[in-house]
Amino acid sequence: MDLGLQYELIQPEGVCTNRAALVFHPWSWLGGSMWDPVVTSFTRAAVKSGLFSMVVRYNMRGTGKSAGFKSLSATTDAEDASKLCKHILTKMRERHSHYPEASPEDGSFHKGSPSGNGGSSSTNGSAVEQEPQLVLLAYSYGSCVASHLLNLCPQVSVFVSVGYPLGMLSRFFLGSQSSWEALMEHGVRAGRPCLLFLGDQDQFTGVDTLQGLVDHEMRGNNAGGEANMSEDVATSSNTLKTQAENEKLLKLIIIPGCDHFFHGDLDEHVAEDTMKWLRENCHV
Repeated sequence: MDLGLQYELIQPEGVCTNRAALVFHPWSWLGGSMWDPVVTSFTRAAVKSGLFSMVVRYNMRGTGKSAGFKSLSATTDAEDASKLCKHILTKMRERHSHYPEASPEDGSFHKGSPSGNGGSSSTNGSAVEQEPQLVLLAYSYGSCVASHLLNLCPQVSVFVSVGYPLGMLSRFFLGSQSSWEALMEHGVRAGRPCLLFLGDQDQFTGVDTLQGLVDHEMRGNNAGGEANMSEDVATSSNTLKTQAENEKLLKLIIIPGCDHFFHGDLDEHVAEDTMKWLRENCHV
């Protein structure tokens, strides 16, 4: 199948799960590609983790050997990515032929399973029986693309972002505000766990900016969770429980002494921490 996109699909030996990982690169207009060091670190960590039957990284349109012209719109790149996702899901079903076909209407997303209940795994080569799921691992502008993909691909179960660009220039040139809103609507509020990493010296997003957006969403979730409780029932323990549940859905980790480019071995540490978080919080 010719998607017009250059991609690398890795099938780790001896791993048989119902999950695939798709890795997104930064803005191609500033040199971003599937060979970016952060993208490479995430790809390697995903392959080594034993969590994924397939790990895929790709070049967006107009980048590397991908066809077309570079896009200025994350929604356009997300539409391209949705075609790649369908291809990955088809490959997953072919590998484990007893996967049920997803209906066009619901995509067999398993509303209860983004936190992992819909995906038992095995690393001994035995097949699994659940509908395949996708975990998105996105860096910089790739986070904007992956955010819009959530509404196009119901099989996405988890979203991870490194360096989400939300400064004023990024909002203007990348339209990242609408991407963030898509992430909140189709990610967090849809029950899909979202993990965000940001360096405290990031050149494209201030810590206060991203922390403020996360806090705003968390307050909204807390208010919604307590709206139906009487004052007697809405105790401090309930509040703590709600906060803990919200943190599993939306967690921000600030990396001290790190900028947008995660120089040195910081990218490798973040990638490894991501795999650990997936195991502990998403039961993958």
